[in-house]
Amino acid sequence: MHSLDQVLNKAYNLVTEKYKSNGQEKRLEHIYGVAKMAKELAIKYGCDERKAQIAAYMHDFYKYEDFETMAKVINNEELLNECENTNVLYHSYASAQAFKDLLIDDEEIYLAIKNHVYGTTNMSLLEEIILISDYTEETREYKTCVECRELLFEFGINTAIWYSTKCVVDFLEVRNIKPNIIQYQLLDIYKEKMEMEMLTKIKDNIDRVKGYDVICYDMKGVSPLFDYMFIVTIDSPRQADALATYVKEDYEKAGIALRAIEGKGSSWVLMDCKDVIIHIFTKEEREHYSLEKIYMEMPRVEL
Repeated sequence: MHSLDQVLNKAYNLVTEKYKSNGQEKRLEHIYGVAKMAKELAIKYGCDERKAQIAAYMHDFYKYEDFETMAKVINNEELLNECENTNVLYHSYASAQAFKDLLIDDEEIYLAIKNHVYGTTNMSLLEEIILISDYTEETREYKTCVECRELLFEFGINTAIWYSTKCVVDFLEVRNIKPNIIQYQLLDIYKEKMEMEMLTKIKDNIDRVKGYDVICYDMKGVSPLFDYMFIVTIDSPRQADALATYVKEDYEKAGIALRAIEGKGSSWVLMDCKDVIIHIFTKEEREHYSLEKIYMEMPRVEL
């Protein structure tokens, strides 16, 4: 039984020898980049960094083989039917099987390799890490990849997966290529996860300006216009304006334009962030309007 350290070393040697012998150093640079990013994210999010690197090294092992060769490696009728419908899956499925055949039988790593093309609806943390590392590793110089890499480190892995999926779906639709249904499902799943990251970011900005008595309501069941609503108290209009500025900057970094900011410089600033409404009150103004009495039955979001 090989240790993960031994498997990691063997995976590195296998892919290095394969791509150097084929003269495909450019692809090897990408693979090394994915492994570097995967290790960094694994450490950040508490995943096994060795498994992340092993999956990263092996994810493109069969990238340039012909379909017939890869079909023999896959040797599974159900998987081959999927590949027939979506040819790009051949290399991910074959690479995953090669990992099992050449290294060890580890289901978590196998699935991370198998699902690295566009993910699946119930991904493990390792699967998420390999998916987004493939899109954002540092040798990727496409505009959308650079933007996604910035979002990854500014907001988190959920926002980055939503953005990368959206970019791929948009790319396919412009070319009249029908995206896989899983890609549409991921947009919905990670939009909700992305919203939670954004809510946390808003809360961080509230803490930054020393706001207090913060309430976040889940409004999805009652409002067709927005999903969440913050109520927060600050001590001065200057703090309110600073909070509005910080939140606006974060939304702009995420590529989202706010609908409106009203009342700047006053004791009640209202921010319409599309899916999120933020009421920023001074203490006296908040007590006067008592919005909590209106929404007291609404569920609250714990951040």
